[in-house]
Amino acid sequence: MVIIKEINTRRDKRKFFEFPVRLYKNNPWFVPTLISEEMRDFNPLKNAAFEYASCKMFLAYREGKIVGRIAAILNNTYNYKMNVRQLRFTRFDFIDDYQVSAALFEKVREWALFLDMKEIVGPLGFSDMDKMGMLIEGFEEMDMYITIYNYPYYIDHMERLGL
Repeated sequence: MVIIKEINTRRDKRKFFEFPVRLYKNNPWFVPTLISEEMRDFNPLKNAAFEYASCKMFLAYREGKIVGRIAAILNNTYNYKMNVRQLRFTRFDFIDDYQVSAALFEKVREWALFLDMKEIVGPLGFSDMDKMGMLIEGFEEMDMYITIYNYPYYIDHMERLGL
């Protein structure tokens, strides 16, 4: 059984940002982000994006072990300027188990429905200058610090989720 927990504490945020390091620990192509930068970017007191955006972060657990993560971002300024009702998702990482990816994405869907958003887009960050997108080829090439890396199985999960 997969349990999804919304996180708010500094300790849980650290777990959120450390998860990819464990997920990709045996992958020579993955380049981890700096945890301190991630912690700063998702800190409302240190990231000016929180003046116009809000965020929810979720961890997936199975048998007490973290098996996935996702964050959802509401960028009010973008929605207003573009006249859209979008909720963004980012930092979507998970083991190769559809129950996990589906349970995580369902939390984003629930928040989107609560906010009356018409679409969910991503992976996107707080702004259009942040990391975005997903790797669909070149899995055996060195990742770059400024890009998102993911396993090939993510493609199947995204398609099954309707993304």
